[in-house]
Amino acid sequence: MDPHAAIVAHVRWKVRLLTAVETGKAPDRATSCVDDRCPLGVWIHGDESAALHGDPLFQQLRHKHADFHTSLGPIIDAIAENRPTVAKQAIADPQGAFRSNTEAVVECLVRLKQSREGGAA
Repeated sequence: MDPHAAIVAHVRWKVRLLTAVETGKAPDRATSCVDDRCPLGVWIHGDESAALHGDPLFQQLRHKHADFHTSLGPIIDAIAENRPTVAKQAIADPQGAFRSNTEAVVECLVRLKQSREGGAA
């Protein structure tokens, strides 16, 4: 798993959601709101990460990644229900679930990468 690619992919969700608000075409909720479909989720739930399953940092990443995908649901619903203002507010809210979960996933990935490389950056 490439931590940098995973970070970029999850940060890009903001652009993807804002584009969806503008076009009115919501992402597929069934695949977007589950944590085992994106490459990071496949890695988290797969055999490649088995050696890390007991690591508390890995467990934190697993939970925060699941929370991230869950936080997409209300935004996708707002887009699908033609409530663009609600969707934009949920995306932009610095205290909101989407933003805090995005930041948490990024932080966990950075910390996990640093721990696998043997120290802080």
